[in-house]
Amino acid sequence: MLYAQVVVKQRTSAHELTYEIPASMLPYIKVGSLVTAPLRRRQVTGIVVELQQRLEHKLRGKVRPIAKLERDQQLSERQIEVIKKLAAHYGASNAEVAFHALKYSFIPKVQTVRSTEKPTFIQAKTSRRYEEYLKIITRDDGTTFLVLFAQKNFAQEFARIAAKVVGEVVLDNDKSQARRIMQDRLGSGKRIVLVGTIQQAFFPLDSGDCIIVDQPSHIGAKQQQRPFMRLGRIAEIRATTESLRLITGDILPEVGILPKFLRHEWQLQSHPPTAQPLLIFSRQGTRSFLVPGVEDELRTRASVKGKVLIIVLSRGVAPALVCADCAQIIDCANCGRTISVTRSKLKCRYCSHEQAIPSKCPNCNRNNLRPVGEGVESAMSYVRQLVPNVEVEVFSSDQPVFPHRAKIVISTEKIFNVPRAEFDSVFFLSVDRLLSGTEIESAWELMNYILTLPGEKIIQTYLPEHRLWGYAGTGNIKKFFTEELTLRRRYRLPPYSVFFAVVGQSSALESLQRQAKIITDNLAEILPAAEIGLAEYELLTEHHGKIGILTSRLTNRQKETIRETLPPNWHLDIEP
Repeated sequence: MLYAQVVVKQRTSAHELTYEIPASMLPYIKVGSLVTAPLRRRQVTGIVVELQQRLEHKLRGKVRPIAKLERDQQLSERQIEVIKKLAAHYGASNAEVAFHALKYSFIPKVQTVRSTEKPTFIQAKTSRRYEEYLKIITRDDGTTFLVLFAQKNFAQEFARIAAKVVGEVVLDNDKSQARRIMQDRLGSGKRIVLVGTIQQAFFPLDSGDCIIVDQPSHIGAKQQQRPFMRLGRIAEIRATTESLRLITGDILPEVGILPKFLRHEWQLQSHPPTAQPLLIFSRQGTRSFLVPGVEDELRTRASVKGKVLIIVLSRGVAPALVCADCAQIIDCANCGRTISVTRSKLKCRYCSHEQAIPSKCPNCNRNNLRPVGEGVESAMSYVRQLVPNVEVEVFSSDQPVFPHRAKIVISTEKIFNVPRAEFDSVFFLSVDRLLSGTEIESAWELMNYILTLPGEKIIQTYLPEHRLWGYAGTGNIKKFFTEELTLRRRYRLPPYSVFFAVVGQSSALESLQRQAKIITDNLAEILPAAEIGLAEYELLTEHHGKIGILTSRLTNRQKETIRETLPPNWHLDIEP
């Protein structure tokens, strides 16, 4: 008797179940076959992901037979392999990945052509990246191009631009229309360009076709449903498994890809930004919201023609404690990394160490220690008093409509969701939260922000001598890469270690906290050498919890073990 592991998909979930294969289907069924199988009282469609001769003892007498085999429709072995590789990487079940992968009902014929090109990263500003993407698309007439963006409005903008250059472009908003057009053209030998977001990451392609991913490390390029897959990872695994060409691009590559450049596994096509002047104003020795020099610059720019952006960087970054007189940042006494400020104590987000808030600076012995970081509302109140006759508006998650007519826009990181936002001057107020080092990727993000935004940059900081200003001002990105990797090796941070998280949610905070304690104890047994951070909680529609873990390595077996020990409302987030 032969049995099949079948992934069956419902509206909100997918399951991997075992079915008996009837004798009449044995000559035809194989991995990837589309079948109809019973699930409770209904008949559902599923995909065969594995064939096996043995049946677990607990399933004997309980397995039902497959009802129907669709001989003409199937996934290729490579497509099944993509599902399995992603499941292994994210510590998830095949069914969790297949829920997202089995979105399209038609499958093209997979050719035998193999792509021999190395993956390429295009480092450039947005407009230059779009030009390079279009050059690649126009070179090949018979290729299907899947061009994916982190945000829908960026996808829409590129589709409009591309349509003027290459003719008809399919923007996968109307899924039924997109499927019909693509079905008509597949196998026609014509160039096909499909533009979309992470929702289209599993669109079926032939070997030799091309995936282009813009801003693969952007927060919008990550699924918000488990197993929390990232668009860049999906594309990379698809490219290597299905023999596809892979092109990615951003103003900076993510840190994890840098060693691949050094090992010549990836190609870097660099169009670094030109040197741009930065006006740096020191906050040392001051207590005011804006230092006098920044106030003068803001008054001057508010009085002349041009738009001004004031950006307050605060999303997801814990404040550090810094001396306003000598710029000394307080470090963790246990691991030496920057420690974070809470209401009553200091807590290290890396190793969980806690220590008292010092009354004086250990460097200069003065009592001017301050948590760094400002808020949008306090910035708006201060600026309106400073320039009372100028229109000042906020752009944030609470006020999501972009104020086109405002002279001065005060924004959070949400400004990076606006395609081609144009400003003549950009003021950075809270950069020290990112420079302090309480978060692994914070300095990298700040460099990305400075290079992305147009206009002259005016920055106030407690750290006017920080290395980042020189690299951002001169455009010496290669040296920034080298030094960043050196620091990360010293502090055992990715890519020289693995950082992942477990996340959970519950309507009751007390229950979430009890579960977090048990999970932390289990993690300490599974990964005895790991640094396990303190659980953090956030109230959205219900309470959400997160535990960060930093470890030297994480095997697929360890991921599976961790997943098996988690309560049903907690899940692995391998790339938080």
